[in-house]
Parts: sequence; C-alpha cells; structure tokens
Amino acid sequence: MSETLTNKEEKKNKKEKQEFASTKDLETLVSVVSGLAESIEKLNQKIDNKPQEQELKDKFEEKSGVHIKPEDSSGNYIPPKWREIVNKILGEDFGIKVVYPDSGSGFLFKIIVPESKSNMTETHRMRHKTDVRTKALGYSDAISGIQVFCEKIAVNLGMKKRKVINE
Repeated sequence: MSETLTNKEEKKNKKEKQEFASTKDLETLVSVVSGLAESIEKLNQKIDNKPQEQELKDKFEEKSGVHIKPEDSSGNYIPPKWREIVNKILGEDFGIKVVYPDSGSGFLFKIIVPESKSNMTETHRMRHKTDVRTKALGYSDAISGIQVFCEKIAVNLGMKKRKVINE
C-alpha cells in the first residue's frame, strides 16, 4: 500500500510541476512576442513611409517631366494616353470619366464639357446641370474610338470644321 501512495504522490508532484512554465517555454514566449513587436514596428514604418513615397513620386515627375496623374475622383483609372488624346483634340479643361461595367467587353467613356464651351440648351442645362457626352467603346478600339469621339465633339462644339468628302 505504501507503494501506491508514493506513486500517487509522484503523479501529483508531476502535475504540479507541469502547471509552471519552464525556462525553455519562457524563452519561446519571449521570442514570439518580440517577433510580433518587430512585425508591428515594420507595419508602422510602412504607414509612416507614405509621405516619403509621395516625395519620391514628385521627384520623379520633376526630373522626368512626366506627370503621373492620379485616379479620377470616382476611383477609376484613366490611362495617360486617353487623357493625352482628349487634351490634344479638345483641351485640358475637358473632364474625363470612365465607367468600367462589371460584365462585358467594353467601357463607357464620358467627356465632361466645361460650361464655357458647352452648346447645350437652357432647358438641358436646367435639367442635367452639366454637359456630359458618353460613348460606349470596346477595349480593342479604345484609342481610335476615343480619338474619333473627341473629334466629333470638337466638330459639334464648333472647335473644328467638319470634313467634307468630295465624290
């Protein structure tokens, strides 16, 4: 019987010893916590680097002479080539908005005509407030489609003369 008591006491002692962490367990815990702290520090540095990224972008634009246009106010990306076409044919004061539908193989290209150059009627102005010209285009003919669309708008606004084809 004395043997069984000693076995029970030994088991009890082992359980009590298991309740406390060993030095190795503490070292593991410390390394995990320090790793987490380093990760948080790196994340904070990335957040703090946002102004530095803007400075680098500004320096690039200054040195190269290429202006990196941000996304428009709706968050849609406007390729620089499209903006260049509109600026060349219509002028820099014309706005652009691109709507990318969820499905389909094209997009809606909208040109916002400045009020000073608009030829919309007074009733249209009262109802719609702005002069927006919209064209549905496919990706395959985007550049040529935008160019033709801008030229048609220029003719409509009296900025260009209509080409007459003699037959």
